[in-house]
Amino acid sequence: MSVVFRLFHFSRAKLLYNLNSCRSASSICTVEDKQNLVKRLLEAKLDSGLTFDEIASRCQITNVHCAQLFHNQARLSPKLAATLKHLVPALQDDDLREMQRCPLRIADPLLMHDPAVYRFHELVVQYGKSLKSLIEEKFGDGIMSAIDFQMTLSEAPGKSGERRVVIRMDGKFLPRVEPTQLD
Repeated sequence: MSVVFRLFHFSRAKLLYNLNSCRSASSICTVEDKQNLVKRLLEAKLDSGLTFDEIASRCQITNVHCAQLFHNQARLSPKLAATLKHLVPALQDDDLREMQRCPLRIADPLLMHDPAVYRFHELVVQYGKSLKSLIEEKFGDGIMSAIDFQMTLSEAPGKSGERRVVIRMDGKFLPRVEPTQLD
């Protein structure tokens, strides 16, 4: 199974790829295809009148995972598809099937220009080395998994009553393994 990526820069970046018999791969072929899918998914969600939190609660998933589904950054499990269709009836069957395929996890070329998204980049730059040191001190040499991982976003009042964003990240620790010769 080979995947060939080519990135062309014209007036808009387009990601083209060729899939050779990839069974559950996304049928999304360009950035524009992905943007159109996400637009349809978010419009269907809007038509439902439900928030990510409400959908997530009824689907028994985290609100961040729910948002990832609607941005086609996570795969929808087949067992959850019927529940999601019931909650968001405007979801098209073709789009629901696409959500159950392995998504093409690409970033919108303009995403880092969004101030809210860029703050997360700043957080990594500002706190990344300190967080790495704390992980090593508490767990040893390794990393926090982004695969066996959950994240939630909530709100809490600050000391002066201001609204505060609370992000909880929960990832499995993966220790570094000393490489050995293969048998």
